[in-house]
Amino acid sequence: MEENKIRLYYPLIQFFSIVALATLIIPVAIVSEWKIDDGDTLFSVNIDFMKYGINFSYIMLGAILLNLLLLIAMGIYYMRIKRRVKDFKLSRHLFPELNDNDEGLSFVTYQSLKAVYSFVGLALPIIVGIIIMLPDNYVTKPLVLGILLFIAASSYLIYFLKTMQLLK
Repeated sequence: MEENKIRLYYPLIQFFSIVALATLIIPVAIVSEWKIDDGDTLFSVNIDFMKYGINFSYIMLGAILLNLLLLIAMGIYYMRIKRRVKDFKLSRHLFPELNDNDEGLSFVTYQSLKAVYSFVGLALPIIVGIIIMLPDNYVTKPLVLGILLFIAASSYLIYFLKTMQLLK
C-alpha cells in the first residue's frame, strides 16, 4: 500500500517543484540581458537583480529560499521512501510507467495519463496559435517560459486530481 501512496503523491510533489522553479526562473529571465557576438565577447549574460528595485530583489531572495527549502524537503521525503520500501524505485521519467503492480492501479494510471495527454494535446496548439497572433514585442522569454512551466505544472496537477478521483 505504501507504493500506491508514493505513486499518488509523486505527481503532486512534481507539481510543487515546477511551481517553485517557476518562481525562480521567470524573475531571473525578466532581469537577464543576453548578448550574442557583442564585439569582444561571443556570448555574455548580464543579470541585474536591482533592475526593478529592492522589492524585486526580496522576491528573488524569497524564490531562492523557497527552492532550497523544497529541495531539502524532497531529499528528506525520498530518504524516508528508501528506508520504508527497499525495492521500490521512483522513475525519473515525465510520467509514471504503465506497468504497475496490479490491474486496478494500471487502469488508474492509464486514465490519468489519458487526461493529461488530452490536456497537453489541446493546450499546445491553442497556446502556439495565441503566440503567433501576438505582436513581436509581446512575445518575450518570460512569457514563453511561463507558458511552458504552466503546461508542465498543470499536467502534473491534472494527473494527481484524476488519480484521486479514480481512487475514491
